[in-house]
Amino acid sequence: MRLPIHWKSKFKASVIHLAISVVLAMLAAGLVFFVWYPSPYRELLWGQDIYLWLIVVDTVLGPLLTFVVFNQRKRLLERFVDFSLIAGLQIGALILGVWALAQARPVYVVFEYDKFQVVPVYLVPEYALKQAQSQLQNLPWGRPGMLSLRRLPADEEDIAVWVKNLDFGGPPLAVQPKLWQDYGLAAEQVAKASTPFNGLSEKYAEHEQELQDILSRSTMVPDQLIGVPIYSGNGSGVLILSKETMAVVDLLVLKREIKGW
Repeated sequence: MRLPIHWKSKFKASVIHLAISVVLAMLAAGLVFFVWYPSPYRELLWGQDIYLWLIVVDTVLGPLLTFVVFNQRKRLLERFVDFSLIAGLQIGALILGVWALAQARPVYVVFEYDKFQVVPVYLVPEYALKQAQSQLQNLPWGRPGMLSLRRLPADEEDIAVWVKNLDFGGPPLAVQPKLWQDYGLAAEQVAKASTPFNGLSEKYAEHEQELQDILSRSTMVPDQLIGVPIYSGNGSGVLILSKETMAVVDLLVLKREIKGW
């Protein structure tokens, strides 16, 4: 059974629109999954949920609307208006989604004295950035960097206030730019806060397979790896580090809250 000509034209227009939408979705995916929400932190963050909504809007609803409104018998101006409205809706939704992703993107993974904390843009007070070291006063637009927190006698009063605020749902210490310092300066503290890789297998037996997968991907032996707790607004896990360099190797996402560290 052959489709009527006007149905064929509708289908062709929708397929072209779908192809354009897929290209846009792939470009957005590159930005989301490889720049703003890279591995291994991706599973601790909720940006990918927003991206799924972008996929629905830009690869399904747009072409569907094109299929509904397209009519080859319409004048060129009418078709132009139709496509302009649909494109406007899609682009508006895309801009809104990308803006939300940009506000939620992690800018730093900060070692907070005994654990790591993922720091998203929206938690960092803009006014407080002026108190950071000069090279840290502009938040990065690329992959999240690594920082640690200093602890000088002059900071203790502020730290005490911020810690007290935590009991009332306040933000973590890691979002205070005044305390930010180079990650390498905390190498000794990171080592003290860590658990040997083999100890993780004992502590989180339900994650034994994931730990073995991490070991296989790393091409390192257990004695070369350590784990340190990591938290974000969307979950918790164990950041797997090189014992020698303290560089990030992988991430174990936990099914339960970290306890007993």
